[in-house]
Amino acid sequence: MSSTRQAIKKQARELLLGRYGFFVSTHLLYFLVSLLVNQALESIFPNWRTSILYLLALFITVLFLSVFRTGLCRLYLSLCRRQSPKRGDMAYAFSHGAEPLLLFYFFLYLSLFALIFLLAFLWSLSVFLPAALLLTGALLGIWLYFFLGVVLVPYLYTDAPWKRTTELIRESRALMQGRKLSYFLLLLSFLGLFLLCLLSFGIGLLWLVPYLETSKALFYLEAAGDLEAQASDFPSGYSSLETASVVLGVLAPVFLISSFLTLMAGLGIGVISLHSLSMLYLPLPCGSLAILCALLSRGRYAVGGKGKSGLVCGMLGLCLTLALFIGSFVYTFTNPQLRSMVNNYLEQLEELYDSYEGDFSEEHPEPEEIPEETPRERRKEEVPPFSQGEPEFI
Repeated sequence: MSSTRQAIKKQARELLLGRYGFFVSTHLLYFLVSLLVNQALESIFPNWRTSILYLLALFITVLFLSVFRTGLCRLYLSLCRRQSPKRGDMAYAFSHGAEPLLLFYFFLYLSLFALIFLLAFLWSLSVFLPAALLLTGALLGIWLYFFLGVVLVPYLYTDAPWKRTTELIRESRALMQGRKLSYFLLLLSFLGLFLLCLLSFGIGLLWLVPYLETSKALFYLEAAGDLEAQASDFPSGYSSLETASVVLGVLAPVFLISSFLTLMAGLGIGVISLHSLSMLYLPLPCGSLAILCALLSRGRYAVGGKGKSGLVCGMLGLCLTLALFIGSFVYTFTNPQLRSMVNNYLEQLEELYDSYEGDFSEEHPEPEEIPEETPRERRKEEVPPFSQGEPEFI
């Protein structure tokens, strides 16, 4: 297989066609476990978030989740090797001895915390801004170079869990020799799809993350020389993602037109309804998801007819929505009447927020601060005052 980024991403899309449901549900399971662990940590330390004990528990939790996440690497390696992935492999590290991984992640996160501490200390000093930016870039570059050298350790562990941490790091650095820039550019090539996922309010990450993880597993197999190009058994142009792309692509302009008409009718009578405002945001996730599904539906072949239709409709709805947002902002702030209307809405929201804060403070009153006594007042309290009349002498 060619080692280019396009070939790796193309084969990753081909492998995932028809299998997205399994990996989406697996990532949701991992997210659920992470959420439960974090909730347990919050319940154990409700008011100790600044204590050393809480930070230590948080560090241990991050280590546990990182080791648990290594099972995902095994799932994607099984997919890339044309084997049947099993969800039970999520606990692979815990059943084969997790000590090498625990030690690896311990030093990795320790170096990351040291980097954050150095950057915070650097920006707390009164350093000349260009010098501070230069030092920040140098520190980030050094840490990134180190990270790219050991990025294959989890994959090496899944293939040889009996090896020590030093052996895994040494093998990872050997495999990444001359490939660090290629790996970094591979990750960087997903930036556009990541921005689409942000426009979909994070929903698209359910499909983008399996695509990214499969590409990373293919990169490891190509670097290790354990990758064989095999033909996919999926028919040309077939994918349920194309149907989803068409449906979402059609919904994007429909939601846009309906919300725009409702909004214009409301502005005509000087009332903006919350329903029209909420409908105005729906074309963003529909359009971005339509584009994402159309792009992910490509296997060995180009986008099919359905995928092209969904791609065009999604791009149309997304571009028109962004143009409407930009135009509405410009028109609102250049029109005094609309600007005053927006200011009234903001004042009402501020009043609601203040009233909510007042109700909360009444339910949970803050303890009254007792003023500190001065030495003169303290002496006055300690010495009893003379009784009225003549003082008594013994």
